[in-house]
Amino acid sequence: MIQQLKTLLGIMKVNPRSDLDVVLSSISEKQSLPESLESLVKLLNWIRYESQQDSHLERETGKIPSTRVRFLLMVLDRNRPWKKELARLLRKIVRHISAMEFFTETGIAKESGFLGEVINRVMLKILPQQSLDMDLASLFAAMFPDKKDHLWIESIDATTFKRVVEIFNYEIEASEAGWNRLDQEMEDALTYLIIQSRAIGLSPQILKRLEHAHFRSSPF
Repeated sequence: MIQQLKTLLGIMKVNPRSDLDVVLSSISEKQSLPESLESLVKLLNWIRYESQQDSHLERETGKIPSTRVRFLLMVLDRNRPWKKELARLLRKIVRHISAMEFFTETGIAKESGFLGEVINRVMLKILPQQSLDMDLASLFAAMFPDKKDHLWIESIDATTFKRVVEIFNYEIEASEAGWNRLDQEMEDALTYLIIQSRAIGLSPQILKRLEHAHFRSSPF
């Protein structure tokens, strides 16, 4: 019964091309930042979308999403207004969303202990999803929620990946000057990480485990 229901839902799914048309046509410079972020997440969901028609293909290799990326690029090349709106959306996100936490804390274990980590994970499941409008780390978690997402990203060939990156610079207008703040945020993140490293290196827990652990002679 469950399998029949899944099959029925798969048949009822909208045609993938129609899905893409809906997502791209909804993107507009008039959107607020939260709406723009939601549009980007929907676009990534389309790329990662799996239907009954895909069931006979290899999913573990990431070939399906990478093929959809190439199809997306083809559609954008044939519809320049959609491409321009998507480029504006990407630049607006880079310009207005903070990347500090993404560059400084993503992937770094927090000193919360086993019990604290368990509580944090349970609360993430229970509490409503937080807003995406200020944090690049949260946005990435929403765009790439599956632990196997790296497979389809790695399967994208260099030429296709270059074409994706080029969208960010497509038809930049004078009013968008200075939109790319990522290099500045990286410098700020490095400064922050240096401060954190020095603080940890000068902590009593580290000093007492070093030979001749004098504060003034510490390399930190």
